[in-house]
Amino acid sequence: MRVVLPAWRLLSPRGGVGKNLWYLLREFALQAPDDEFIVLHDGPQADLPQAPNLSAAQLRAPLLENNLTWNECALPWALRRYRPDLVHNISYTLPCAVRGPSVVTVHDVSYARHPEWFPAKAGAYLRWGTAQAARRARLIITDSEFSAGEIAQVYHVPRERIEVVPLATDAIFAPRSDLTGVRRRYGLPARYVLYVGGIHTRRRLPLLLRACAQVLPTRDAHLVVVGPSSGDGFDARAEADRLGLAERVTLLGFVPEEDLPGLYGAAAAFAWPAVYEGFGLPPLEALACGTPTVVANAGSLPEVVGDAALLAEPDNADALADALARLLDDRDLAARLAAAGPERAARYSWAETARRTLAVYRRCLAAGV
Repeated sequence: MRVVLPAWRLLSPRGGVGKNLWYLLREFALQAPDDEFIVLHDGPQADLPQAPNLSAAQLRAPLLENNLTWNECALPWALRRYRPDLVHNISYTLPCAVRGPSVVTVHDVSYARHPEWFPAKAGAYLRWGTAQAARRARLIITDSEFSAGEIAQVYHVPRERIEVVPLATDAIFAPRSDLTGVRRRYGLPARYVLYVGGIHTRRRLPLLLRACAQVLPTRDAHLVVVGPSSGDGFDARAEADRLGLAERVTLLGFVPEEDLPGLYGAAAAFAWPAVYEGFGLPPLEALACGTPTVVANAGSLPEVVGDAALLAEPDNADALADALARLLDDRDLAARLAAAGPERAARYSWAETARRTLAVYRRCLAAGV
């Protein structure tokens, strides 16, 4: 089969959805060498695994300022040229020009549940685009049972049209014994809580800073943030200053993925207080690296981490502070979670994610779907 995968702004830098695409393609190259996979992107370069059955094409067109114009102006031409057997967009929407077999991945419906979290135009497009994609796609993939229930409820989609295909971590995310190199390279404090991710409102970084203000100063610990330091009207540096944490917060920005396992491994704890996630890759990466972890008891996160992490009441800085204090103070608890994390993460693999995705493709192409 020939599969076309649109990839508007997914390839560099790779966020969670971009990782999903990259690792899927790597596994497709191994598991489906007789099938062809074409990634359509907005360039200028396509950072893809190298394999004979993987290719990329940059779509050029005037005024491609957003996903809407790219989907509806550039992609129809490309679909006529490549004549795919199936189109799979792993990021919520489908071009109106798609008429044949199609699959769409809807990671969550936060934009529908909480429109206040999104800029007006972007949120409106996501609500419209995902609604029509959910109606038109033959099958819908999502990352968790939580999201499957949300999609079925919001879009009135029969549950049998929704396939749960969990994400995974790469093999590089594993416990490491020698962390001196990464500590030296980034000037890491001796003891720190780690946060990896964006500034999106649902991720609740301001809440984490407030919790850290209660816990870190009395424990000679720090907070290290990987990812952007500002966005959605929030500036982490300014908030750290306001809370008296200026000397205890390190903002690293984006880092190469190969450095992330060391940053996880050197951390005393990992915190992810997001209140709405379709899956949540950073907590699973932290578990894989043996880092004691606390997440909000919300969305898909309890489903993903199981009993290998602490759960804190969402939107409660005191509860999060209590959980962080337990991870920093209770050595037995930290050791138990450090051992449980890799075992939990091992339940997920990109090979299985790809196998199940290919099964969805074949189901989609089968007669009578």
